[in-house]
Amino acid sequence: VRIAQILNTDSAIVKLVKDTSGMFEVDHLNVISLKSGRWIDAKSPLRYEIELKCNGYRKRFELVKDDFIRNKIIAHRGSWKEHGVSQNSIGSLKAGIALGCEAIEFDVWYTSDNELILSHDPVIGDKHIEETPAEEILQVELLQGETVPRLKEYIDIIKSQNKSHLVLEIKVSEKGKERNMELAEAVVRNIHQEKAQAWVEYISFSYDILMKIRELDNTARLRYLENNRSIQEIKSANLSGIDYHYAHFFQDSLLIKHAKESGLSTNAWTVNDKYDMDRLIEMGIDYITTDEPAIALEKVKNE
Repeated sequence: VRIAQILNTDSAIVKLVKDTSGMFEVDHLNVISLKSGRWIDAKSPLRYEIELKCNGYRKRFELVKDDFIRNKIIAHRGSWKEHGVSQNSIGSLKAGIALGCEAIEFDVWYTSDNELILSHDPVIGDKHIEETPAEEILQVELLQGETVPRLKEYIDIIKSQNKSHLVLEIKVSEKGKERNMELAEAVVRNIHQEKAQAWVEYISFSYDILMKIRELDNTARLRYLENNRSIQEIKSANLSGIDYHYAHFFQDSLLIKHAKESGLSTNAWTVNDKYDMDRLIEMGIDYITTDEPAIALEKVKNE
C-alpha cells in the first residue's frame, strides 16, 4: 500500500534509516509503502516516526493515520463564543476539536525576544507583543483563568489526536519585511522540529510571507488572504488556494469555479450569518471559517 512520495531528491536515492514500527519501506522510486503483510486499522497508533537519509542528510518525519475530518468548517480563533473562553486560547482549541471541526484557525506573533505566541491583535493585555518579552506576554490573563499560550502548546494538543488540524495565520509584523521573514522562518522551523506538518496549513495577508514558507517547505499547504492577485498568479506561485472575505465570492459568482479549475482550494471568512453559509455551500465553497462553528456544522450536516 503506497503511503507517500518523497519529493525534491534530484533523483538521489533515499534510504529509510529508522522506522520505530518496522512497518514501512522505500522503493527505488522513492515511494514510501507499507511492507507486505502489514496493515493499519482502527486500533493502530495515530502516528509513526521514520527517519530518511539522502546525500548524507537526515531528517525525521511522522507519518499520520488519516482519520482527519472533512466537513468544510474552520473554527475562527477556536470555538470560543459558546464556551466562555478567550479567542486563541487553549480552551478554544480544545472546544473546536471536541465540536468536531475540520480545522481550528489561530494567529501567531513574535515577541521582542523571539518567542512564538498566540494573539489576534498586536496588543494584548495593554502590552504591545512585538515590543514586549515573552515572560510578560505569557502572564496576560485570559478568560477562565487561562493565560496567553505559546505556539508549542497548540502543537502538543493538536498532535494528541488526528481528527482536526490547524490553520495557522502568520501575522504581518509592524516592523517590516525583514521581521516578517524572520517570523515565517521561525514558524516553519518550529513546525518541522515538532514534526507537525500533517496537522498544519498556513495563511497570511502577506504574499511575501507565503513565498518564504514555500521556499522553506515545498509541500506546505498555503492560502492567501488578500484578493489583489489573479487566480493565475496564485496558481503560478504554487500556493494551495484562496482565502477571501465572503463578500468577494458573492461579488464574483465565478470565482469559486475559476479557482477550482486551476486546482486551488477556496475558503471564505468570517461567515457568521446562516443565509451566507447556505449561499456559499450552494456555490461549492471548499471551506467556511466562522465564529459560529456549531451552526455551520449543522448546515453542512444537512447539506
